[in-house]
Amino acid sequence: MNIKDIFSLDKLVLATVLLWIYRIFLCVVVIGGAVSGLGLIFNGEFLSGLFAIVIGIPLGVLFLRIWVELVYLVVAIHEKLREIRDILKNKSSGKSE
Repeated sequence: MNIKDIFSLDKLVLATVLLWIYRIFLCVVVIGGAVSGLGLIFNGEFLSGLFAIVIGIPLGVLFLRIWVELVYLVVAIHEKLREIRDILKNKSSGKSE
């Protein structure tokens, strides 16, 4: 990806940035779940804290992964539709690939 791709709307930047967004939010989910779980444990609610750590963190990671894959799916569909549009535009103008 070059600088022209960033300032034009011909190529979506989200597809290349999505991995870093996932990694950042993954750290937030894991650290946040661990901190809240440990906070509950130290406040005397052992079972709630254990539940937050053992069940909450994996569910948070799972929902985050599903969200990222849905966003990526929309981006992939958009890119494929652009390819189809370009192919049809080339066929209608008489050019062949």
